[in-house]
Amino acid sequence: MKIIDLTQEMTEALGRAPTAEELAMAQALYSRDPGPIEERMERFKNSGATSFMDKFYVGYGHPSIGDCGSTTLCFQGVSMLAAKAIQDSPLYSGQESSTRYIDFSSQPFIDPIGTQESHAHLERWREFYLKNLPRLIEAIKAKYPAAEDSDQKQLTTYRNTVKAKAFDIMRAFLPAGASTNLSWHSNLRQLRDKLTWLRHHPDAVIRQHAADIQLFLHERHPGSGFLKTYAETEAHAAEWSKYLLWKPDVIHRTTKMTTYFDEDSLAEYAELLKNRPYRAAQPPLITEVGMMRFDYVLDFASFRDLQRHRPGVNRIPLLTDKLGFHSWYLSQLTEEIEQEALALLEAQHIALDAICDDEVVRQYYIPMGYLVPCRMQFPLHSMLYMFELRTGQTVHPTARHATIEMYTLFHKAYPDIVAHVDLDDTNPFNMKRGTQTITEKT
Repeated sequence: MKIIDLTQEMTEALGRAPTAEELAMAQALYSRDPGPIEERMERFKNSGATSFMDKFYVGYGHPSIGDCGSTTLCFQGVSMLAAKAIQDSPLYSGQESSTRYIDFSSQPFIDPIGTQESHAHLERWREFYLKNLPRLIEAIKAKYPAAEDSDQKQLTTYRNTVKAKAFDIMRAFLPAGASTNLSWHSNLRQLRDKLTWLRHHPDAVIRQHAADIQLFLHERHPGSGFLKTYAETEAHAAEWSKYLLWKPDVIHRTTKMTTYFDEDSLAEYAELLKNRPYRAAQPPLITEVGMMRFDYVLDFASFRDLQRHRPGVNRIPLLTDKLGFHSWYLSQLTEEIEQEALALLEAQHIALDAICDDEVVRQYYIPMGYLVPCRMQFPLHSMLYMFELRTGQTVHPTARHATIEMYTLFHKAYPDIVAHVDLDDTNPFNMKRGTQTITEKT
């Protein structure tokens, strides 16, 4: 067997890095020409990939060609809502900025209404966040003091842990219109497919983002049909748009589990599922066992954490202030800050009713500590992975508690299926939080 690094081979032949379309074209030729890839390099020097992609990818209905070329987009200054819309796909690959690493003293808040009143509304959230973050840090230090014999490394970890805990609490008071940055790595076909739904999103700001992304991709990959649409399929996509923000008729405040398992498949793999080692992967064929669904309520901030698990369906809820503010965040504040928070929540609720009655637009002005209805439906192996990862003690407490509730229901129904979870609640100040960062080695 001979192995070739296609990107490196094309870079050497072209004298530059190949484009996503050129990589797709090179691989597409394999379907009709089994000859050595090295012999095709001259063709790339003399003819570009755009006409090839336009002819065979867009014009002749070979969408798999688009799977062979990929690109990475970075978005700076989009709302938390737009980030979730972009990430709403089992095929999404990318990263988003953590609220623990964003300086919200100057970070823009997206304001679709654009009036003095709406701007002031957003700034009141910012003022509360900036005023009380340092106060909360000092309160946490007083409640969980550093060990007297700590060395410099331990003190650094301690300070990072304090800050992480404070950020995890105060994020609840950031509006969903607060901006963030994210990346999106995808092949050309998946980009086109995903843009179909962004074009028809109920949120006008996100629809404009989709138009901007399409134009950007068309300029860089003109042969991949990013501006080509078809009236019938667009009309059909528009009919689906009302489901893109989830507004269930029945809200399950107590976690509900529903399983769709094939009992014969479950019985066949019973021993393997019973004896699975810690974090051991399972082959894709385990998907035939079936799906699991959980309905529950969670604050929007922690919904964002659990939505990072994507090998299934994780409905994006409409953010409202109707279900109340998650009590955990309030319980972590000092008495003085809590009273300020309650007064602000009440005043902002009244003010928002006077500013806007559009339920989609209102989301930008509602803080992420409010509860939303959630639904996730995953295959068994993906749910087991989620149980194990999100019950860890370094996971945000509200997301962890929701995951433990899900696991408890599952374990009661299927006690012989092993999930290596962490249910220990004895350490509310886990120093491992202070080590979870990306640092340069010295």
